[in-house]
Amino acid sequence: RGRRAWLGGLTSMVAIAAITPWSTVARAADPIVPGDLVGRFRYVGGAREEQTLRTAIGVLSDEMNFLIRSYAKRKLEETNQVPRVIGFGLVGPSLQVEIPGLPTITAPTDGSRVKWKDQFGDDVKLRQRIKGRRLVQQFVGAQGSRDIVYQLAPDGERLSFAVKISSKHLPWPLRYRLSYRRAG
Repeated sequence: RGRRAWLGGLTSMVAIAAITPWSTVARAADPIVPGDLVGRFRYVGGAREEQTLRTAIGVLSDEMNFLIRSYAKRKLEETNQVPRVIGFGLVGPSLQVEIPGLPTITAPTDGSRVKWKDQFGDDVKLRQRIKGRRLVQQFVGAQGSRDIVYQLAPDGERLSFAVKISSKHLPWPLRYRLSYRRAG
């Protein structure tokens, strides 16, 4: 009986594999290279994702000391605007990320650290690397860190933008995710 159940399970797996196009399976597992990201992506998350971000900021700031609560909320809203467009380009061996209103990021994708100045002129240590189908960026400054994960869908048309902000000044990290589609 055990062998028959095992063979039945194997038959089901073979049937599923037979009806799944191999190109779809292979494409989903293929890691990206920097050139796969090149182009512009427009925000498509709509009002729902924007409201989710505002709510996350509100809940987080509500847990802070009442003396700094409104300042913290304003600062989090100011530094976490929804980018309407994200652009990627290649500059020699480095990948360039452009978000309107922020300084352009140009760094290798091998995880090595580079110095970068944020939109306030503060020095930040930045590194970015490709892991599978994701570009992972880490920014570390005097006040905390920001991790951004750009995940490219297997079709190459959709991009997820996930952010985590950590600081000793926050009761817990701020996390949110935004959706983008490749611009024509």
